Amino acid sequence: MRIAFFSYEYPPETGGGGIGTYLAQMVYHLPKFGHSPVVFCATVKQEPFWENEYVYRLPASDWGTFNRELPKHFNKIQDENKFDVVEATDFRAGGIEIRYQFPKLPFVVRAHTANYLIDIFLFEKLAGLPRLRFIIGALRRFSLPTFPILPNENGYLIEKEIIETCTSLLSPSKALGDMYYKIGWRKEYEYVPFFYEPQQNILNILPRKKAKGEINIVFYGRLEIRKGVLEIAKAIPVLLKRHPQLNFYFYGQPANSPKHGFNMQQYLEKKLSKYLSNVFFKGAFQATNLVEVLCQGDIFIFPSRFDSFGIACCEAMAAGKAVIGSRSGGMAEIIEDGISGLLVDPNNATQIVDKISLLVKNQRLIYKMGENGRKRILNEYTAAKNIPLLINAYTRAIEKNNSSPFIKSKTLETSYL
Repeated sequence: MRIAFFSYEYPPETGGGGIGTYLAQMVYHLPKFGHSPVVFCATVKQEPFWENEYVYRLPASDWGTFNRELPKHFNKIQDENKFDVVEATDFRAGGIEIRYQFPKLPFVVRAHTANYLIDIFLFEKLAGLPRLRFIIGALRRFSLPTFPILPNENGYLIEKEIIETCTSLLSPSKALGDMYYKIGWRKEYEYVPFFYEPQQNILNILPRKKAKGEINIVFYGRLEIRKGVLEIAKAIPVLLKRHPQLNFYFYGQPANSPKHGFNMQQYLEKKLSKYLSNVFFKGAFQATNLVEVLCQGDIFIFPSRFDSFGIACCEAMAAGKAVIGSRSGGMAEIIEDGISGLLVDPNNATQIVDKISLLVKNQRLIYKMGENGRKRILNEYTAAKNIPLLINAYTRAIEKNNSSPFIKSKTLETSYL
């Protein structure tokens, strides 16, 4: 099967987040199963080029430009060797113009989490003392307070359009597929989990040799509200009072914080200023340094308010580390609570304290859950087990499209995200 993938993001040049990591796995594994993927992604260079036989980069400075420029590049390659199916992203509607300009093509959308949902989970409602401080600050500036507003779907109609009009929506978790049903964007979806096959250098990671009984707790990912870093910060003072041997490491690019003028790292450093002898902010890291990050920790924590799947969770589990994840989103479908890891409710610093304390007091659990987590990843999320599920979903999309092809009935008048 010949499959086209559309994404502004693809490592290393234009990002190595969740979408990029997923597509890199596709490029690596699909040819082993006899399929031919081509990823259409972006470059900052002025001319398009083939990075290798599976990756085509076209000039684009952002997702909107990528969407607008994509059809003319895709058309040329499609004419030379036609694709059986194409896969777009819900996030920023990556590939929407192909749906409009090539309506006869089977058009699959892979759910990663639309920007609309991300912004909802980034939303921080002001209440209590923070709200009062916000009001007083505004009045001191002789202005009326303007409170944060929950995102309105009217600003994200292009994402809604791509989800509603695609041939098939594939979700890596039931939680994300159900979320689209809940907000009224899509009733039916197919549950097709991502697969994750760790490289041997990750599987070779051994339990860390602790110095003086120290235990390292690591978070890695984007430092943003949605990822649960504020809840970790709330838990740290309580945990260090109980267990002064703990160290906390934060790896990731800082996003916005609740305080204007401060990015998230600056905000957390100020909030945790009394504890910086045990709290370390390491900044963004390259995918090539992942093994180094995984070797740093004993316990890895990802208390996201919502994650579509949880690739970072899979990476830490494959490395044999004890993992604490969130009950909200895909992690709850990966981790067997109390067996291959631990789960906490989102927005719950108290549960973070309790789960980390449990592992500190019974350190055999750290190793046991690490072993079980690695087994879980190697048994359930292999390419051999999950690529056939994906190909079967593509086949159903092709059959569905042949029986009821897309007919464009309107032009969506909106600016690109």
